[in-house]
Amino acid sequence: MIREDSALRPVHAYGVSKAAQHLFGHQYYEQYNLDVVRVCPFNLTGYALPKGLVASDFAQQIVAMERLQQEPIIQVGDLNSKRDFLDVADAVSALVSLVEKGKAGEYYNLASAQPIRISDILHDLLSMSKLAIKIQPRPNSMVNRVPIQIGANDKLISATDWQPQIPIKQSLASVLAYWREQ
Repeated sequence: MIREDSALRPVHAYGVSKAAQHLFGHQYYEQYNLDVVRVCPFNLTGYALPKGLVASDFAQQIVAMERLQQEPIIQVGDLNSKRDFLDVADAVSALVSLVEKGKAGEYYNLASAQPIRISDILHDLLSMSKLAIKIQPRPNSMVNRVPIQIGANDKLISATDWQPQIPIKQSLASVLAYWREQ
């Protein structure tokens, strides 16, 4: 479980950029006395999120198959890793709560605190389609340097009384609905 006081240990360039933003936010709070509340969002899902996010990528492929634009074979990476998923609407509600009740200079995880295996995300999305879809691993994409990444959200809840409201299956249904509308 990753807590707000966990050491920053990025394993790729994207993580380094997030660590740098975290440090810049703290520096501006300390040096310039700015009202900075730092937030670390974990994996977001939900309606209208772009490709490049695991649920959106799966949903976009499923819709392409339903439209006969792609063979019914879904390309996947490592399905065994576990991630912390939060619906984007829940994330917005948490951010509003932090604007209203968060303490300047503090750092909050924006997370559900619930581990969800990537294979469960895929199988839930596949169950929402009437097609028989085969799963095919992408070559050279099965190694994941971070097998589990779950955020603690007790500090966020304590500061704001916020709670996630949208169940993952509802969120995944909205991801699929979005891609079907495109």
